[in-house]
Amino acid sequence: MKRLYTLTFAAMAAASMAVGAQNAPTVFNVVADTWVRTDAPNNKYGTSGTIETRNSAVKDADGNVTGYNYFMGLVGFEYQLPEGKKVKNATLRLVTERNKGGNVEVRLYGNDFDEAGATWNSESGYIDAALARTSVVEFSVAGQLNKAIWDNNIDATSSTLSAWVNDINVTDLVKSASPTATRVNFLINQTREQAREQVCFFSKEHAGYPDGVAAGFTATPDDLKPVLTVEFEEDAETSTLSLLPTADTFVRVSAANNNYGGNGDLEIYHTVDATSGTRSGQFYGLMSFAMPAEVVNGTHEIVNATLKFTHTMCKGDRWMELYAYPSAFEEKGAKWNTEVDKINEALATAPFASYSANGQGGKAMWDNGITEQYQNAEAWTNRIDITDYLKAHPENLNILIAKKTGTGNNPVRIATKEVGDQTKYNIPAADLLPALNLTITKKQGGNTGSIEVVPDNAAPVEYYNLQGVRVEQPTRGLYIIKQGTRVSKAVL
Repeated sequence: MKRLYTLTFAAMAAASMAVGAQNAPTVFNVVADTWVRTDAPNNKYGTSGTIETRNSAVKDADGNVTGYNYFMGLVGFEYQLPEGKKVKNATLRLVTERNKGGNVEVRLYGNDFDEAGATWNSESGYIDAALARTSVVEFSVAGQLNKAIWDNNIDATSSTLSAWVNDINVTDLVKSASPTATRVNFLINQTREQAREQVCFFSKEHAGYPDGVAAGFTATPDDLKPVLTVEFEEDAETSTLSLLPTADTFVRVSAANNNYGGNGDLEIYHTVDATSGTRSGQFYGLMSFAMPAEVVNGTHEIVNATLKFTHTMCKGDRWMELYAYPSAFEEKGAKWNTEVDKINEALATAPFASYSANGQGGKAMWDNGITEQYQNAEAWTNRIDITDYLKAHPENLNILIAKKTGTGNNPVRIATKEVGDQTKYNIPAADLLPALNLTITKKQGGNTGSIEVVPDNAAPVEYYNLQGVRVEQPTRGLYIIKQGTRVSKAVL
């Protein structure tokens, strides 16, 4: 199949020069765009000049909301990952036609949909798979709220085309695409489970505004159509990454409905009954890291993996244990009552790592009386080698953090990504942040991201989405399939 892609004017000029031409940004052609809706599941909108998103409430006879009808957009681009390259930056440009709602979400979409034939019914399985992805980009819509671009009374700040342009950073989404993909597709939707008015974007079918709009500017079809711009860079054999958590919080049995997702540290402890060995008064930390797309899609493998935890309090027993947490959690929604079943599932397994917490015993980092040797972040920092664990589990990392034994009300604390400066001893927040430090290397032998499988028929089959989150009941879409020690990719 012939690949259709064009370079921006600046890139075309650069392409004529020997130096730097290979890294010029590439603009990929939009080849399909449409929208689908749940309340008209067989309708086709491939010839529409707009891509519409909306959530409308469904109500019973008494006016109670019983559900929602959804309008969702689909956009697809021709795509090619050049040999020996990887994605450095990727930007999706959408131009707002109408801004009547709230924020909009973008996810990678796993089907090369047919623009002319796509309906809600034909795409629903792929939509469900896309909505299950944990990698999502949310953006605030450009353009004057409660206006369409062609309305009268557009205010002065919205009277230029640029005021309606959304340049959305989709680097992580494009990185997650298969390295052999010939097309990259996106799902565009508004935040679900709440009513949202229409937010519409221009499609490639729109004729533009050659005679101008009420706001006072003209626009050609090329000015309005969706655009995907990707900057590539050399794919080094080995690279080193330092990743912040995607989510971190702690939960406590004594405040079972409290959420601590905004806290600057995780508080962790429990007590143990000397006779029965049962735990009580539990405080547990939760932390998640998104694995690099190069590892998830199978082009790279892990050479070294180290967790960096900086403790802000060290009281009581110092021994800590790390358990594999069964799935991702919502940082701003996680509570004891929402997580207790997964906590018990994690604690029923053996910890995959343990360590003795560094820091001055019996003290918090902000206390008076900290001795000189502990008046710096490094003295409170642990680096935990989890290389072997991640090599065997190259999916997103979800962790339960617990004390090994309980010694009364003596907690330890670990800094989170929300940590602030510790001003008592002039320790900056940047030195306290948790991190997953990785060294990854490119797989040899021309790996394309698909690993040939010799099934281990004695092992259960597990399904994961492309962000490494386990899927209990997979629908149609692209999945990572793990059976025993074997891993593959497949479209269901």
